[in-house]
Amino acid sequence: MDTYLEPFMINANKHLDFYGKIVLEIGCGNGKLVKEIAGRYSPHHIVGVDPGLESWWGIKPSKRDNWEIANGDAINLNYPDNFFDAVVSIATFEHIADLSLVLSEIRRVLKPFGRFYTEFSPVWTSIIGHHYFFWNEDKAGLIPPWGHLWMARNEMHNYLLPKIGEKEAEAACFQIYDSDIINRLTRSDYYRIFLNSGFWIREIRESMILSRYIHLGKRQSELTPEIYNNLIRICEKEKLNELAVGGFSVFFEKYANI
Repeated sequence: MDTYLEPFMINANKHLDFYGKIVLEIGCGNGKLVKEIAGRYSPHHIVGVDPGLESWWGIKPSKRDNWEIANGDAINLNYPDNFFDAVVSIATFEHIADLSLVLSEIRRVLKPFGRFYTEFSPVWTSIIGHHYFFWNEDKAGLIPPWGHLWMARNEMHNYLLPKIGEKEAEAACFQIYDSDIINRLTRSDYYRIFLNSGFWIREIRESMILSRYIHLGKRQSELTPEIYNNLIRICEKEKLNELAVGGFSVFFEKYANI
């Protein structure tokens, strides 16, 4: 099992208690988490949905005794109201364009007092919010800390051009600034959306990644005065916490009468 999934699964079970429940995973990817939860925690049934199940992951929809993985978009879940006891999602919210609509849909399919737990990162305003490491891990460290925030698209292109060439520089800029793979929401955006979601937010935690040393891809870089000055260019000093947050873990519960 992927090492990052193990602690998430343990945390999710602590908050949701999968045993005997009907569970939905939003953004199930290759289905590993669905199968692991099904085998380890004995839910009544768990289904994972992902819009890229076949197109991105190359996996056919499948079904076994107590689990199922299917093509599905969280913006329009093909399930009745008040159907699931629990919903879980990992490393997905940073990729959802209309997060408010998705939260509304999750709330619809949850039973009264149903629970939802999510962890996700990196947010757009974090040091690696550009997500370029997903496509080119070896070269992601070429991008300066928070460079995607203080450089405009043409500036990033000109910066990368002598390092990786025209084709790769353009591909990188497309992924960073133009693609719909990431939503480019800030820390404040997420808080606003969560607080207006209609859920009871039982717990919210931030992962903080601003320190003296910062990690970029496979290399380590010191938070130098030059880097710090560039951060100040992005926002007021008192708002540096916007840039320090790498991701969130959030525990929601549906009110009985909504």
